[in-house]
Amino acid sequence: MEDTKRTVESDKKKQKSFVAYYDWIETFEALSNEEAGKLAKIIFRFVNGLDTNTDDKVIKMSFIPIKQTLERDIKKWEKYIKKQQINGKKGGRPKNPTEPKRPNGFLENPTKPKKLTMLMLMLMLMLIISTTSIMSLLLMLKKETLRKD
Repeated sequence: MEDTKRTVESDKKKQKSFVAYYDWIETFEALSNEEAGKLAKIIFRFVNGLDTNTDDKVIKMSFIPIKQTLERDIKKWEKYIKKQQINGKKGGRPKNPTEPKRPNGFLENPTKPKKLTMLMLMLMLMLIISTTSIMSLLLMLKKETLRKD
């Protein structure tokens, strides 16, 4: 039972995918279909930690830059996993609250406006009325002045 558990845990830590880059097409296009198939098999053997030895020098030469790229990606992934483990030991990201502090919409019927809001509305209304009254007075004065001329 413990052997199975150890295998499952080690599988969780193992990277399950790898990136194949677009520029690899040049390498594959330069090879015959048989050689391209052998190279693909070697790539899969490498990412699974298996032996990549081959007697074919063309395949060996073709695999070198791909292997360097894959090794760089694996180191980057391992660094990321290590950082995540450290953050996990710190407790990880705090959980989101079940109820938000300030909801955007109304959960209940809206309440009456507060007194300050009412006061501001009244002041704005008075300003509009007084501005309108002043404008009316100015128009009346202008009309009177025009009549006298």
